[in-house]
Amino acid sequence: MTMTAHTRENTSMSDAQDKAATLIEALPWIQRFAVPPW
Repeated sequence: MTMTAHTRENTSMSDAQDKAATLIEALPWIQRFAVPPW
């Protein structure tokens, strides 16, 4: 039971880290396309 809960916590943490890393990598592209070229 403890192992399952611990694994679940680790999975949530790594999911959050993956989302954060993806967002950080996407930020320059979002800014590039969000800012008007003029």
